[in-house]
Amino acid sequence: MKLLLTILSYLLIFKCNLFAQKRNNIWYFGDKIGINFNINPPQVLDDGQLIYDEGGTVLSDANGKLLFYSNGSVLLNDKHTVVKNGSGLLGDLSSTNNASLVPMPNNDTLFYLFTVGAADRPNRGLRYNIINKNGDNGNGEIVLKNIQLLANCYEKLAITHHCNGVDFWVVVKEFNSNKYYTYLLSKEGINTTPIVSTGVVTINQFQNNAIGTLKFSIDGKKIAAAHSYENNLVELADFDNTTGVLSNSIFFKPALTATQIPYAGVYAVEFSPNANLLYVSYNAETDGDGQLYQFDITSHNAATIYNSKQLISSSAGNFSAGLQIANDGKIYYCVSNANYLATINNPNNYGLSCGYNVQGIFLGNNGSNKLKLGLPTLVQSYFDPSLISYGIQSNSRLCTDKTALFSINTTLGIDSIKWDFGDNNFSTTPNPTHTYLNEGLYTVFMKAYSIRCGIVKQDISTLKILIADDNDLLDDNVGICDTINAKLIPKKLINGANYVWSTGETTPEINVKTLGKYWLNFANSNCTLSADTVNIFQKPKPKVNLGIDVEVCASKPITLSAGNFPGGTYEWSTGEKTEKIEVKNEGQYFLTVTKDCTATDTINIGVGNCELFMPNAFTPDGNNINDKFGPVSSFATKYYLFVLFDRWGNIIFETNDVKQKWDGTNRGKQLPIGSYFWKINYTNLRGINKYEQGMVTLLR
Repeated sequence: MKLLLTILSYLLIFKCNLFAQKRNNIWYFGDKIGINFNINPPQVLDDGQLIYDEGGTVLSDANGKLLFYSNGSVLLNDKHTVVKNGSGLLGDLSSTNNASLVPMPNNDTLFYLFTVGAADRPNRGLRYNIINKNGDNGNGEIVLKNIQLLANCYEKLAITHHCNGVDFWVVVKEFNSNKYYTYLLSKEGINTTPIVSTGVVTINQFQNNAIGTLKFSIDGKKIAAAHSYENNLVELADFDNTTGVLSNSIFFKPALTATQIPYAGVYAVEFSPNANLLYVSYNAETDGDGQLYQFDITSHNAATIYNSKQLISSSAGNFSAGLQIANDGKIYYCVSNANYLATINNPNNYGLSCGYNVQGIFLGNNGSNKLKLGLPTLVQSYFDPSLISYGIQSNSRLCTDKTALFSINTTLGIDSIKWDFGDNNFSTTPNPTHTYLNEGLYTVFMKAYSIRCGIVKQDISTLKILIADDNDLLDDNVGICDTINAKLIPKKLINGANYVWSTGETTPEINVKTLGKYWLNFANSNCTLSADTVNIFQKPKPKVNLGIDVEVCASKPITLSAGNFPGGTYEWSTGEKTEKIEVKNEGQYFLTVTKDCTATDTINIGVGNCELFMPNAFTPDGNNINDKFGPVSSFATKYYLFVLFDRWGNIIFETNDVKQKWDGTNRGKQLPIGSYFWKINYTNLRGINKYEQGMVTLLR
């Protein structure tokens, strides 16, 4: 059983969902006039690049962004440039319904442009063009052009959805005939074999008799044609959007005249949203005297319909022209030589309560020069709320609130609903409330079941719902030791959630290079967490100072220390890990102290003004221990002479190099064990001359 709605809720939902349908949200018509229905109230656009004498068409994507528009001769893209192969189309600027754009079913790339020529000019038939949106580097390209479907049809073209909500019916009226031709456009493309239906009016003789719009009701179940000039009548029929067949055709004349008129008569028709009323623009015998009529068509009886006639507007001196419903539920009405596009604000209301406003949208002071006869030919069923994709949403809330309210954008046409909350819990109510037990990002599924064309159709909508235990995302403070290059990582990472940092970055983790405070906002489409802040500050380093460079003597070691750092670690270049070390050799020494942060200092140790110290024995046996004889420690001098003598006073070794020592040989020969005499003359760093002598014992 279908979900029951009150009339009031139906009207409210209908009004809301008009805005949900966005394929018809951008219009172009007249002399480069545009209107943007993505904004409320609608905004006049001045970026159009085409002129339309009468018909034209435009199509946006599902989000209301312009895709293409055409005046029947040229196709432009969203950049307002001609698509590749997009000129030389065979729809005429002066044709009432000269073109209509429609996407190929189940295809985001290919689109069809149908065209119909003008009645009094060549190339009057129905043709189609296939557009590849991605062609020509994304600028669009017509890949199949001016393919004829029907040669003998004039100025009438209308498109509506198949009852399955996916495919489309394309309908035209054959000239010199009472027949309507219906073509099916599906994912396989256009079926070139039409469904032929018989009406009650044969349009023939004077070519201008073919002028006048063809229009579907938004539910695709009725169709109306305005037949101008010698006919001056409206043909009304039922349409089966399952089979594509027109039936129950009737006609009525908005003005009962005894003789044929020399002027256009009826020009455009438009259904009210509920399809109970039909609006007709009419131009009387006097040139330039236009009227707008409303008829109650619920009886589907010609006499009754005529007797229900209501005069909505009379515009002496102006031509009564195009009519087109829009996403805001209003019908827009084109009157020539006006600065305004008139509106019917409540088109479901009978008589003057329909809310006619002659100053609906101000087009500018030069609007009278731009407004011509037609308004765009659109796919009427895009206004049908029962054909929208069912969308779901959740109430705006804090992510820490584990209870969420879910709702569907409309229940029209739905037989049953099943919700899957992503945690093994389910519901079948239209607007359920659910409480989650655990933190996480959940995918919610809503399955809407409806019967279309006798077949159960399943529409699936999804929504991500974020549940967080708390908003503790960041540490309060983060200290930096050296170069500021910190990585900030939130404490919780949930795949699919949105991260927004104060830097503008949207990745879960960021690197920062300056001190200060940073905040993180953590959210998804239906909830937010309070922004959390972290302070990046400079940590103090250990003050490591080994002092100034010093000198050392081996006989008098020195102690190196940089101070006491409780809880810290020490790493000397010698490998030692103590607070202090003892040094008796020259060289460069460094210490690294780590206490939270790391600091290093270096000291250079030079040779000091050391006293001479000579051993009294040595053993040149090749074991690298006491193998040579000479000053034991580093010994810096200004002058130096070291001489060794044997027992007979012969010089066996002599050097001026303080680092050179005696290895127990003379002229390459090892000397015997025994005692040897030595003497050293030197001048120390203070300039004092010194003399030392003694005996050394050579052992083996």
